[in-house]
Amino acid sequence: MYSTINKFLPALTIMVGATAFATSSYAAGDDAGSDKWFVEGRYQKSISESTGFTDKDTSNTKVISATGEKFNNLDSAGVSLGKYFNDGQNSLSIGYESFGTVNKSFATTTQQNGAVASNVVLPMDITNIMIELGYQVPISQNLFAIGLVGVGQAKINSKKYSASGSTGLGTAKKVTNTSTRFGIGVGYKLSATTSIIGLVQKSDYGDATLNAGQATDTDLDFKTKKKKK
Repeated sequence: MYSTINKFLPALTIMVGATAFATSSYAAGDDAGSDKWFVEGRYQKSISESTGFTDKDTSNTKVISATGEKFNNLDSAGVSLGKYFNDGQNSLSIGYESFGTVNKSFATTTQQNGAVASNVVLPMDITNIMIELGYQVPISQNLFAIGLVGVGQAKINSKKYSASGSTGLGTAKKVTNTSTRFGIGVGYKLSATTSIIGLVQKSDYGDATLNAGQATDTDLDFKTKKKKK
C-alpha cells in the first residue's frame, strides 16, 4: 500500500463541458439585458479531464507510476447572481457551484519499493465560488456570442480512500485553492427576460491533497482541471 498521496488535483482536469444555463433578467432598464440584474442557473458537463499526480514521499513507499488514472466525473451544478452594464454588452456575476463527491481512481499504483496496489479510489468533495466577467457580441436580433473569464476560490475536501479491497485508508485533508476559468460560446434570447447560453469552458480548481499514511506522512497531489460546456 502506498503511504502518501500528496495533493491530488480533483479539478485540474481539462473538462470540455456542457455548461447550459438559463438567465432571467430583472427590472432595471428599458431594454432586455441592458444594465439589469440577472439570476443564472447552470449545469456543467465534463467532457475531458487532465491527469497527473505528484507524490512528495522521499522514502521507498513513494508512488512512482500508475495505470488507468481517471475521474469518475467532474460535472457540477450551480447558480449565480450578476448585473449587466455598458448597455448590456458586459456582465459581472458571482456564482456558487457544487460537484458533490468526485472519485479519482487508478487501476494500479506502483511504489518505489515495488509494491503494487490495485483498484485505488480517492473520493473528494468539491465546491467553487467564482466571480465572472462576461462580454457579449450581437450576431443577429436574438443570437449573440459570449466570452468570459473568471477567478474564484475552490474548496476540496478529500476523504479516506480504498485500495486492493481495503477501505478507510489514509488521512483526509481540506485545501482551499484559487480557481480560474475562461470560455467562449453563444446565447439565444428566448424572450425579453430569458436567454439560454451554451459555453465551452476550461476551468482549473487547483490541487487536492490526501495523506495516504498517517497525518505526519508526506502527501500526494492531484490536479483538477477540466473543460466543460
